[in-house]
Amino acid sequence: MKHKSKAFVILKNVKALVGKEIGYVIKALRSNRGGKFTSKEFNEFCEKKMRFNPTIKWGRREKKNKTILNIARCMLKVKSMPKEFCAEVVSCAIYLSNRFPIRNVKGGLKPKVDHLRVFWSIAYAHVPNKGRSMLDDRNVKHVFIGYDANSKGYKLYNPNNGQMIVSKDVELLKKRHEIGRKKKTLMIFFHISKKVIKKL
Repeated sequence: MKHKSKAFVILKNVKALVGKEIGYVIKALRSNRGGKFTSKEFNEFCEKKMRFNPTIKWGRREKKNKTILNIARCMLKVKSMPKEFCAEVVSCAIYLSNRFPIRNVKGGLKPKVDHLRVFWSIAYAHVPNKGRSMLDDRNVKHVFIGYDANSKGYKLYNPNNGQMIVSKDVELLKKRHEIGRKKKTLMIFFHISKKVIKKL
């Protein structure tokens, strides 16, 4: 939908299509109180054709969006990343939030998390034989920035040339990562012992 003014026309078309093709009747409609859902003609149509309450909020969706933005904001701050990576950070935050533990898991199947890696960590991507000569490096240094939605590959960013790639043949360093020219040590432990803290 390119224009919000088309919402009313689309609703009527969808209602007619659902009734004709499937045989179902739309009896209730929920909105987020947007202006496109509170117009006079929209409300009159809904009062006649279905039960509609324009004051009901999509609390669950708004809460989910807020959670994702909070995760993305923390990732940007912790890694001192520029805002140009905002889209990739949000995409990664959505991927992770969909795998958060929940109380009731449908079917008793828990999501697989063994493939998750530390965001913005150093990653060495394998270069295929067709793309290099005999003396070229077999691996190229990148930075891990997320997970590909259409494959099992990882999204990688090359800070030297600014290119982004998706690769399955990746070796990710779990304990060290590099941001620009500054090298830092990242300890991946939920509970750091006192001995480690003293060494730091």
